[in-house]
Amino acid sequence: MRKNIHFAAIALAFTSTSSFSATPFNNDALYLGFDIGFINTDSELISDLGNSQMDSTLGGLGGAIDDSIYNDLKLGYKFNDNFRAYAFWRVTSEDSAQSRVLSSNQVQLGAVDIKRQESIGGLGLDYMLPINDRMYWVVGGSLGRYSSEVEMESKSMFAFADKTNIKSSGLAVGLNTSIGYALNENWAFESGVNYMRLNGNSTKFENSGANLEYKNENQFGFFAGVNYTF
Repeated sequence: MRKNIHFAAIALAFTSTSSFSATPFNNDALYLGFDIGFINTDSELISDLGNSQMDSTLGGLGGAIDDSIYNDLKLGYKFNDNFRAYAFWRVTSEDSAQSRVLSSNQVQLGAVDIKRQESIGGLGLDYMLPINDRMYWVVGGSLGRYSSEVEMESKSMFAFADKTNIKSSGLAVGLNTSIGYALNENWAFESGVNYMRLNGNSTKFENSGANLEYKNENQFGFFAGVNYTF
């Protein structure tokens, strides 16, 4: 009987020291986060050449650069059981596409290359709702500034080429929600979805005599990442 009581006491002591309560919600704690995600954008390239086939070809290029992988680096601070704030820096991978330019009788006249890449830096605020001692739900928003670069190069079969590089920047507003799980006292895993609005990311330019407009204002993504609490 004494052995059973002894064993129960040891087991209780072990579980009480090895478990933790609401670790993801520690107050007054710095944390470092890293996310990797996938975004789909409403990227669009509009032309007014007056040639439906050419306009369709160029329009298809805009839709062909609407997917990217991105990385988020965050440095944040947990104020209390429910709120945390952070600074973040996001870099997307370069997305590119190429399309042939054909005549009405399907003779290749040239080719068009297009590339897109963006970065976003800013601040965010999250509300954390405990589900249990290890799991929590996050909903939040962010505000920052984006920098977007699009390069378009048209190549003629007659050795004529025109390259246009357009850059734009502006206000980026984001919303996010995720589910988190604390692996131990320092490490937590989070996965969720987000939306980013790149305000005014619409640029008109000229390439090879064609008037074009590139738009990319809305981004939808999902992500997975880890946070390390100091």
